[in-house]
Amino acid sequence: MIVLPPLPEIARTALLDHDRQILQIFQGYALAYATQYVATLGADVTLPLSNVQYTAKSTDIQEQSVFSTYLKENAIRPSIRSLFVATSGIGDSFRSVLELTQTAHSGLKLHSHAIPSMSQFVVGPDNKYDLLEHGLNAYILDFWTHGQVTTLARANGIRRGDIWYNLQDFYLTLLAIRASLQQLMTEALSFNASPFAAAADVLFDPAESEPLPNDESDIGEAATQVDSSTAESSDPTLVGTPSTSEGTPVSSLNAHALRPKHVGKADWRVYEVLDSVCTEFGEKFKAMWA
Repeated sequence: MIVLPPLPEIARTALLDHDRQILQIFQGYALAYATQYVATLGADVTLPLSNVQYTAKSTDIQEQSVFSTYLKENAIRPSIRSLFVATSGIGDSFRSVLELTQTAHSGLKLHSHAIPSMSQFVVGPDNKYDLLEHGLNAYILDFWTHGQVTTLARANGIRRGDIWYNLQDFYLTLLAIRASLQQLMTEALSFNASPFAAAADVLFDPAESEPLPNDESDIGEAATQVDSSTAESSDPTLVGTPSTSEGTPVSSLNAHALRPKHVGKADWRVYEVLDSVCTEFGEKFKAMWA
């Protein structure tokens, strides 16, 4: 494909909703900090590139014109936005995380790479949400399809020495996500709650979800099974690790393992999909250099 095609609408909608929530959270953080430490931040009167300072000149009220009085009465007084950007007529209302980090008060020191936003990867059919100058390289999807290193170097334009490291980064990311889901399912037994039901509602039919046990006897029975299975294990690293109905620790689950009783069907399907992707990509990646 060379150029990564747009995401499916359901995935793009989910990421856009995620970004709106992230923007709202970090905008709240910035507003709280700017309001509480207004004296520490100081006046935003220094231009970012030239470092030239522009400060207001105090004049006698009687000497002010009608125009200057009107400007003062109708002035936008932002707490987060840079005063120089606010002269364009915009206040503390941001459309994206990138806009928040690039046009905020100089004293806030906000960096887009430190905020978990994925808006730069969300490319719509009309390019409305695309914040990148160029399309994304589809080398990961292409490698998944054909597994040919030479083609990635020739067609996708990736240097031969960088291909292995780029693919390794993606593979380690898959492993980290799978480990996180395993940890969520482990903790779900203690909290008696769906570990990632929100994701399941987006990707799968909620009608297929299996409700988690609400009765205390069910929880006690599950806990008893965990204790009995881990007590018989000679491996000290598995002590206290919830297990499936067959005694398999959650931390060592795979796509062929049985679903733990405390994990709903929809949640388990999310894990199966991720585990399958992780396993298949790992096999292709290892075959490249084995």
